[in-house]
Amino acid sequence: MRRKENLPEFKSVQEMAEFWDTHSVADYWDQLEPEEIELAPELAARAARKCADKERTETWE
Repeated sequence: MRRKENLPEFKSVQEMAEFWDTHSVADYWDQLEPEEIELAPELAARAARKCADKERTETWE
C-alpha cells in the first residue's frame, strides 16, 4: 500500500498547476473541502439544464 502524503501548501497557482499535472485528485480526495462558487447567469442556466436533462434520462433508464 502506498504511503499517503498530505496535500502540500501551494505558493502560487503555477505551483498548484504543476502539482496536479503529475498527481491524481483521487489520492487526496479525503483532504479536500467543498467550495461554494458563483457562476455567471448564462453558465448557471446551462448547468441547470444539464442537471435536468440528466435527471430525466436517469428516470427513463
